[in-house]
This record gives sequence, C-alpha cells and structure tokens, in this order.
Amino acid sequence: FLNNILRDKVEIIKNNIKAKRINYYERGRVLALRMDDPKPLRDPPIAIITAGTADIYVAEEAKAIINELGFKTITFHDVGIAGLQRIFPVVKKCMEEGVEVAIVIAGMEGALPSVFSSLFHGIIIGVPTSIGYGYGGGGIGALMTMLQSCNPGILVVNIDNGVGAAIAAVMISSLASKYTI
Repeated sequence: FLNNILRDKVEIIKNNIKAKRINYYERGRVLALRMDDPKPLRDPPIAIITAGTADIYVAEEAKAIINELGFKTITFHDVGIAGLQRIFPVVKKCMEEGVEVAIVIAGMEGALPSVFSSLFHGIIIGVPTSIGYGYGGGGIGALMTMLQSCNPGILVVNIDNGVGAAIAAVMISSLASKYTI
C-alpha cells in the first residue's frame, strides 16, 4: 500500500519538475533529481553489508545516496553472525576490491559491525536497525551494542539512519582519496 502511494507521488514529481534525470530508488525510498549529467562513479567502492534480509531497506537507502553522490558501492546481504562463516568471503571480497569504508547494518543485538571490524582493516560505520523484539526492540539493543564495541574505528549513526551513514561514508572516502593515512 505504501509503495503505491510513493509511486503516485513520484509520478507527480516527474510530471511537474524539469530535471535532466530523475531516479527513484524504490527499495530505498529515495528520489534523486539531477540538473546535470552524472559523472562516472568513483573508486574505491563503499561496502554496504546487512546482517539480515530485514535490514535491506536501510542498505538500499544508503546505496542510493552513495551512488548519487558519486561513489561505487558493493553490497552483501544476510551475512549476520547467526552464520558466522558467511562473513569471511565478504571480508575477502572487500579487500580484493580495495574497500576502505564499510557500512555495516544490523538489528537484534547489533554485533555484526564489531565482528566485521575485527577482520577488516578499514573504517566501519555501524547502523542499528529497528528490526528486533524483546528487551532490545526498536533498535535500542543494536544501538547499545554498537556504541559499546571495543573495536576501534567504528562510527555509529542513529537507528535506521541509512542517509547519515551514506553521507559519512562519502565524506570519509572523499578525504581518503586526498590523503593517505
């Protein structure tokens, strides 16, 4: 139902605003209006990793913003710690692709950013999602876990904040391309 309402609003905007390019990222619920021609997406890609499939909507929001701001993305879904072996190929692929910044999205207990950070050399942006139930429901448990991580280099944004994570990732990647650490 909500997607139908959003699609109707997107059509109204498309019909009433003059833009060179209008992209609607339905899964991420992002509408991008461009007045110029897009430039090729820049390397290195920013990784977007979700613990579960229920976290994909936040990942898709982040992906839309990152791509619109000019960076490539590489995405991995459903690699949470309930099946720890799933994270190893993701770490390997990120290293092969030269990833320096990864957005790691998780609900429930929110442990995936800490686990990924212990295996990955770059900067991690943790995004807790409101997926979950019980004591830590609504994302509070995931947020607390990410804030309490003992692994260095984890930046944490607010619950379901794919936009904030994307903008932080682009800013960090833009600076990293100018300077070497």
